[in-house]
Amino acid sequence: NARVPGALDQPVTLAIDGVTVGTGSVVDMLDGPFGALAFLARLMGRRGRSLAPGQWISSGAITGVHPVGPGQHVRATFGSAIAVECRTTGTAVSEAIGGTQWTPQP
Repeated sequence: NARVPGALDQPVTLAIDGVTVGTGSVVDMLDGPFGALAFLARLMGRRGRSLAPGQWISSGAITGVHPVGPGQHVRATFGSAIAVECRTTGTAVSEAIGGTQWTPQP
C-alpha cells in the first residue's frame, strides 16, 4: 500500500534458483511506480486504449532485467511480508529458433 509511510522504501530482492541476482527499492526507480503508471496511461491514451479497473500493471524492473531459462524458479520478495514466485516452463527462445543454448550466469 503506497499510502503507508515508508512503503516505497521497502527493499526488493530477485532470486533465480535461490541465487540473488538483483536488489533495489521502489524509490530507486526513475519516476517511481506512479511515474510508470502515468507513462502507461498517456501511451494507452495516444493509442486510443484505456486501462480497465483491476487491471494488473508492471511498473518497471526494480531489480534490473535478468534472463530466466526453462524450468528455473524465480522469487521476488518485497520487504519481509510479500513474495511472488513462479517456475518457468517451455523452451528457451534460442532453442525454438535454432540458436545456441542459453547458459545462465550467476
